Amino acid sequence: MAKKERRIQGSPQLIIDDNKLQARIQFTKSSEGADWNGEKIVALLKEEGIRYGFKEDDISEQIKIAGEKSDKEVSFIAVKGDPATDMRAEEPEYASLEIPEELAGPISEKLQLSSSPDIQKKNVNKVKKQKTVQKKSPIPFMPAKEEVVSYTEEEVSFEKVYVDPTVESYSYVIGGQLIAQVHPVTPGVPGKDIFGDIIQPKSLPDPYFYNGENTTRTGSDIRADLSGIVRQGTNWTDVIPFSNHEWEIRLSEDKATCLLDFSPGDKLIPLPAYDEIRNRIEQLEYPMDTIMPEGEIANLLEHALEHQTPIKDKAISDSQDAHFEIMVSDDGLRAELQVRKGRGDGRPLVLKELGKAINASGVSIADRAQLKQDILDYYNSPELELHNYLLAEGKPPKEGAEQPVDWSARFLDEKEYLDLKKEIEENREALQTDEDGSSFPLDAIDALAYVENEQRIVTMGQAQKGEPGMDVYGKPIEGLPGKSVDFVLHDSVDRKDNIIITLRSGLLERAIVENVYHLRVRPRRDSRISIEANDSAMEAFISIDPGEGSGAVLTEQMIRDSIEAYGVVKGIDEKLLEDLIARSLQGEKIQDQVFARGLPPREGDSETVNFLISLADNEKVTIREDGSADFKTRNTMTRVSRDQAVARITPPKTEAVPGWDVYGRTLDADDGSGSTLEISDKFRREDQEDGTVILYATVDGELLNEKGKLDLLEVHTVQGNVGMETGNIKFPGTVQVAGNVESGFYVMSNDDIKIMGAVDRALLSAGGDILIQGGIKGGGKSLLRSKQNILAAFVEQATILSVKDMKIQKSVFRSNVKCNGKLMMGDKSSIIGGVVKVKEGLDVHNLGSERGIQTRIHFGQDYLVEDQIHVQEKEIKKIQIQIAEADATMKRLAKERNQQKLKEVFNKKTKLLKMMEKRNLHLFNLKERFEQHFESRLIVRGSLHNGVVLESHGREMEIIEEKKNVIIQFDTGLGRINIEENSSE
Repeated sequence: MAKKERRIQGSPQLIIDDNKLQARIQFTKSSEGADWNGEKIVALLKEEGIRYGFKEDDISEQIKIAGEKSDKEVSFIAVKGDPATDMRAEEPEYASLEIPEELAGPISEKLQLSSSPDIQKKNVNKVKKQKTVQKKSPIPFMPAKEEVVSYTEEEVSFEKVYVDPTVESYSYVIGGQLIAQVHPVTPGVPGKDIFGDIIQPKSLPDPYFYNGENTTRTGSDIRADLSGIVRQGTNWTDVIPFSNHEWEIRLSEDKATCLLDFSPGDKLIPLPAYDEIRNRIEQLEYPMDTIMPEGEIANLLEHALEHQTPIKDKAISDSQDAHFEIMVSDDGLRAELQVRKGRGDGRPLVLKELGKAINASGVSIADRAQLKQDILDYYNSPELELHNYLLAEGKPPKEGAEQPVDWSARFLDEKEYLDLKKEIEENREALQTDEDGSSFPLDAIDALAYVENEQRIVTMGQAQKGEPGMDVYGKPIEGLPGKSVDFVLHDSVDRKDNIIITLRSGLLERAIVENVYHLRVRPRRDSRISIEANDSAMEAFISIDPGEGSGAVLTEQMIRDSIEAYGVVKGIDEKLLEDLIARSLQGEKIQDQVFARGLPPREGDSETVNFLISLADNEKVTIREDGSADFKTRNTMTRVSRDQAVARITPPKTEAVPGWDVYGRTLDADDGSGSTLEISDKFRREDQEDGTVILYATVDGELLNEKGKLDLLEVHTVQGNVGMETGNIKFPGTVQVAGNVESGFYVMSNDDIKIMGAVDRALLSAGGDILIQGGIKGGGKSLLRSKQNILAAFVEQATILSVKDMKIQKSVFRSNVKCNGKLMMGDKSSIIGGVVKVKEGLDVHNLGSERGIQTRIHFGQDYLVEDQIHVQEKEIKKIQIQIAEADATMKRLAKERNQQKLKEVFNKKTKLLKMMEKRNLHLFNLKERFEQHFESRLIVRGSLHNGVVLESHGREMEIIEEKKNVIIQFDTGLGRINIEENSSE
């Protein structure tokens, strides 16, 4: 079904507004009028010059709506243009700021006194400038060049902005607080009218918002630089400095002093009232009676306000100095601490000073952490004083055990004691009085003993001190001595220091009266006989005490019976024994007199060993002939050569004879036969006519004579380094070193030398091989000589010589190498610098270095012969000098006409000429031998660098261009050195 066309009958009227942004169609409906649709209306518009702002479909829709209306006259907007959007200025959005109630009056007064705003606009211009700089030369050591360079620099200037000074509003702001956020300028957007013409937007001459004094704009935010009054104008804002007073009442760190902080604000603002200050102090629970008077506080505040100077940490308490004291009791067992905090302007309590004082006191603190915590708790508390704080407590000493007493008197057993005491009591009247006039009751006697003159009967030990204590300083307090034992000494008893002795022989009586020992000696002693023999039973001793007083009487038979009872039957000196018996019967006391002696056995001789060589003295220093000390050369090894006479063995000469002791027992004698020395099979025995045997060494080695064994060690082993602990090593056999050979020492051997470590600036000389598991760090001072081969990991700045081959694993660096065999090196080896002489050639990876260090290689000749040539040339030169000296002497003697001396010098010269002729001939033969060529190839598997100089038979070749993998040989036919590519690899 076809779409119904939208029409309206009548007459239209076009109405255009003054801005040409809108056109309206005014319709008067009429059945007699023409039909109008969208197309016709568009045609009408175009006839009027309208080109923009309409659509035919939209107009058709409006016609439909108008046609449906019952009104006779209808209208609708047919055309709309686009109006221009004008520029919008920066617009501030102020923060919500309020004026404190207490500051409302002063702020109003301040505003009236304030001047107009001073607005400055910051201009930044970029300016191009030039400067001269020093440019470093690309060539080393050349002077720098001057160069002019351009750069851009910002220049800042300020321009006054003239604004309407009218203050539209004001508020109060804290420093740093946001004042406003500024919305940016919105630029104008052009429009278009219905005729298609462009409509330009309106622009503003000054669209910006300005922040004035004491404000900072960052992006869109404007903030206050300080506290004050915010003034708001049409397009500006600023801050007039106007801060409130800031004050605080607080306590010092140790809570002892009340402190005032006051930052003055504007002078128009009233000062804090004393009641406010008092309330704050009371809230802190601080005593008001120590606070300074109200007037003084007011003066402080007024002075600070007047001069605009802040008050910080001002003490408003009365003044009192801090004080502390450490008190130690007289016995040193208790230390107490008294502390008082400082207050006001008095000297404060400084914890560091208190800590130093405690440390300086020397008091030993058991728990320093707890002490520190307690002092901190007190310091942080409101308490002003710390009373009788227990700083340290010592440990009191204890009393020791009772004084020890050792009774050395041999007291009688109970039966003897009772019998003898009964006898004493029966003679009570005669014994009641002591010689010194004092006495003790006989009934109190509890022990009896027979004693000798000056016999120790009591030893009193030191009264043992008890467990020691410790004072508060951590020092021990001597323990208290135990209870002492008391003695009262009567007749014939005396005290010597800590012992009690008798002053005569007799009967010792001991009594205990009221816990006190009483001692005395009465003259009574039985005769006694004592027989003893020494441990070997080769001597017998007799002691005879003839007795005293009423003791048993001594007889000769008693003495002889005692000897027989003890078992002494042989070796008795009868004459001496009779004399001893006679003297004892006369009352003389005999003490430990020898009266019988045994006969000791006579031992047979053992074979003796006399060394025929000088044995090492194991001294760690050798004294040179000039008297100086040589600490490196030590006589710690006895070296023996093959077939050298080492020792003479002498057989035993004396036969053994048995003996006997005083008990009559036979004592066998050792015949001394047999050898006590175990001799190694490395010695050859040769019997001599006198019955002795001489031992000859069958090998070179080190003599070992210890633990009854004589041996020769063919290998000398050093467990550590060769250094000051060992000294230099010189040994005929093999030398093995587990460590290194240190700088300044030497190792010499007629056989092999094996070093498990490294060699550092040392001398090694071997008749066999030299094997170094580490390397050689010569430092220009190492020398190695081998009559066989040399093997090492690397060689640095050393001189090494071998009669046969060398094998160096890694590198030879700046060294002097002479190898009369072949020099073989490892896979990634190198020879850099120095001089290398090889008779049979070498095999190396790299020869020389990339830096062109000169490296000299001589090959294909016998360089031991070359050494002999140098020796002969030196000797010939010496002879030539001697001949010249002889000629000069002969001329002088001829002038002096001393014919005899002249003849002697002539004969000497003749001998010198013959000697020189002989040496010249030998030198000629050596040079002929040196010219002999030996098959020798230099194999360079890697790089042959420039700087290498090759020489053979006087022909030299210097490498000026690097070569790879080559073989170098001397062509004897052409007499030159050839370098060929190594095709075998």
